[in-house]
Amino acid sequence: MLRHVMIAALFASCLWTADAQARTFPYQAVITENETYVRSGPGSRYYPTARLSQGANVVVHRHDPGGWYMIAPPPGSFSWIRAEYIETSDNKTGVVNDNQVVVRVGSSFGDKRDVEQKRLSQGDRVAILGEQSFNTPEGLVHMYKIAPPRGEYRWVPGQFVAAADSIAQKTPAGDPFTERQPQSKPEPKKPALDPFADTPSEAVAKKSDNPGVIRTDQPQANSSEAEKLAELDALFRKTIRQKTGEWNFAKIEEGYQELAKNASTEAFKDQLDQRFAALAKYQKIKDQYDDFVRLTQETAQRDARILSDTGMRPEIVAPPSSNPPQTNTPQTNTPQPEDTKKPTPKSDLKAMSGAGIIQRAIVEVPNGPRFVLISPKGEVLAFLSHQEVDLSKHLGKPRGIYGKRTFRTDLQMDYIEVEKVIPVRLKR
Repeated sequence: MLRHVMIAALFASCLWTADAQARTFPYQAVITENETYVRSGPGSRYYPTARLSQGANVVVHRHDPGGWYMIAPPPGSFSWIRAEYIETSDNKTGVVNDNQVVVRVGSSFGDKRDVEQKRLSQGDRVAILGEQSFNTPEGLVHMYKIAPPRGEYRWVPGQFVAAADSIAQKTPAGDPFTERQPQSKPEPKKPALDPFADTPSEAVAKKSDNPGVIRTDQPQANSSEAEKLAELDALFRKTIRQKTGEWNFAKIEEGYQELAKNASTEAFKDQLDQRFAALAKYQKIKDQYDDFVRLTQETAQRDARILSDTGMRPEIVAPPSSNPPQTNTPQTNTPQPEDTKKPTPKSDLKAMSGAGIIQRAIVEVPNGPRFVLISPKGEVLAFLSHQEVDLSKHLGKPRGIYGKRTFRTDLQMDYIEVEKVIPVRLKR
């Protein structure tokens, strides 16, 4: 049961990002939950930087995997930069005096400043908010507290964010001449019993991997009804023990419906209502699973989805070689520019683990991936390792990636251990 709940929660988080396809970024939004934490990266493992109240306004710049929304730093946000890299005359504004100067994300909850998102160049200006010295392994380090520089962001859970225009559409215009009627407090909704879920006592006592048990405290039906119900319940249990993608409840639902039409007692109908509620719950998990699978196909299917989303297709640009691929076009010794070189055979294209534009990751954490592969629309396709290949030489360029591609649960994103990088041309 816990496995299914976790799967449902994961799939639900993916549904929060569906609105991104219909929106133009950035857009204005409102926080819908009180005490919503703002974090330094897209995940609960990143330290919080601030806390927002219900109704607070934010600007959403991107929807990230796992249901996290990337927002502009809200009022009160700040960052840290080492003081020796700043020239200032009034302690209010400063100018960076070196290149590749690290800026660290600050937190209103303490001195945490591990996350690096941005590096500044010589001549960049910063707004100074304060200063402080910190004890570090290098010794005492003096730093300026600065306003977050352009290109630095924060993250909030997407389920606690609503687009401002959607809220406006749901709020009817008030009539000043209409007396408001007091609203009666709705009665709490009684959760439907799941006949395939363990009761608390059963969950403690039972140690087997049985996905559920039928509650025995329900009224009994006549013998034929009870026998048919037991058969359908057994089939139900057998089905939900299978892999989620193999679930098929059509025959089970048809059987319950047949029993409901000829139920001998109201008590037996109540038992069947519990089955229908359980069916609806598991069918929803199956539907969400199917949606999730469609978005996370194996490499070839995933690449097809990515290229379909972007309206682009990759064409490998073959580097000069002493053994060029055989084609029907006569070979010449005339050097060709990169955008006119002959494409590599399609077999090599299928072997790629991904294709897109290489960029630095916005959020950098110790021992974390520093590069990402993005689509021309800016969609993050995968994190990239850089142990074997110097990816910094390929920044901002369309490239085909070869290497082992896996899904990292800690990143909630695909991860490619890059073994080879080649130029590609992304064509419509």
